[in-house]
Amino acid sequence: MFIWATARLLARCAIVALLAIQVGCHGLCQRSDPPTADQIAPVTTISQCQKNKVYLFFIHGCDPLDCSNFSGLRDYVQSIGFIKTYFGNSYHTFFFEKELRRLRKDQPDVRFVLVGYGRGADMARDLACSLRQEGICFDLAVFLDGQGRSGHAVHRPSNVARVVNVVSCKHPEGHLDGAENHHFDDVGHLGLATDRRTLTLMAQELASVALQVPLPPHTTPVLEPVGPMLPAPKEVPQSRSEWDFLRPDEYARGGAGLPPTEQAFHTFPSTMPRR
Repeated sequence: MFIWATARLLARCAIVALLAIQVGCHGLCQRSDPPTADQIAPVTTISQCQKNKVYLFFIHGCDPLDCSNFSGLRDYVQSIGFIKTYFGNSYHTFFFEKELRRLRKDQPDVRFVLVGYGRGADMARDLACSLRQEGICFDLAVFLDGQGRSGHAVHRPSNVARVVNVVSCKHPEGHLDGAENHHFDDVGHLGLATDRRTLTLMAQELASVALQVPLPPHTTPVLEPVGPMLPAPKEVPQSRSEWDFLRPDEYARGGAGLPPTEQAFHTFPSTMPRR
């Protein structure tokens, strides 16, 4: 009985703690409408071959149950055409580091984007810094409520061209120097990843990155002339033998085609004799 009572008490405490982290902002089950067609219009005009050159690496924070629906942000990005995505937690950064090296070696013209949520923003910062000496640069980094180990906002890596820092009402001090900062005071930490404004920012920023990818030159395929499928038929001369006079067509032609010595024996008279 003591074990069951303790389990119930811990469950109630967990529920109260989850509800408490959203005090002052929207509730735990906050749902946002997706961006309108006008807000994501820049994405719809981009060629798919340009989007396929943009690789995104999503790094989750301390949210093992994915209460923030950070994976939903990944799904939304894929739904607008950016399908080259990697998704993982902090312990996946070692694999991401190897993949970044491989992609840069195999495809030098690809674009890299980092998206970190919570503590995942700190890991995304460390990932970019670890590849700085190897000359691997990132076109965009998006930090969602990013906090460093000291509790302050993460700094901007020098090998990231553009940083977008989005903070909720729980981290009003999360200003990042040298970045484009967005403060959403009416949304909590768990509702930040799928907020409509966050989705709109992601669509606009990814469109800017994809537009930097040059389009492949338009080449018209050269069609080679196609010859006849089958060779033209050839006339095969018919061989004749001494027994050709037995053929019915030879009688109809009056022995035509036979040697002159044999034609006289096989000619038909013009009129039949009367009896």
